[in-house]
Amino acid sequence: MRLIAVDPGDTVSALVLMEPNDRLMVSRYESNESLLDSLRVLDAEHLAIETLHVRGQPTSQNELDTQLWAGRFICAWDGPFTLVRRERVKGHFGASGVSNPDGVLRESLIGRFGGEAVAVGGKRCRHCNGKGWRGRDHHPCELCKGAGVQSHPGVFYGWSGTDLFSACAIACWWFDTQAKREAS
Repeated sequence: MRLIAVDPGDTVSALVLMEPNDRLMVSRYESNESLLDSLRVLDAEHLAIETLHVRGQPTSQNELDTQLWAGRFICAWDGPFTLVRRERVKGHFGASGVSNPDGVLRESLIGRFGGEAVAVGGKRCRHCNGKGWRGRDHHPCELCKGAGVQSHPGVFYGWSGTDLFSACAIACWWFDTQAKREAS
């Protein structure tokens, strides 16, 4: 079963397409307009999307716009979906009540996907400083064999910000807690 997980934003959203056993197929940021089209054509069986919930506090226009986009994404998907509360995901990864829940989610996911060297990887070669060559004649670096990196880029390589990690956490939470319910 393939799952699309979305962390919606007011103009740009994070999308992850995942299969069971933490097999990450697609991860990207998309403008909300573009994501409407992607949801109509992506090959998946279920959508999990983060939604806002009542907190008893004032809300911003950005949050209202984000919620509106979440509804538009669900309509564009036109298939089975799960509304996901951020608190459930944070609790699942032990990030409830901490001062930096996004950092805890990130570290938990990196650990789940094999640790920093495997999940992120792409560490620049210290011998050639990531260039892949050394010296005036540009001889290939002996340590990294010209690749410029000591370890190959992992699934999270190049991810910036917290939204892709949030979408990935939504997908992992869904497979850990909801997938069996949906199958029955």
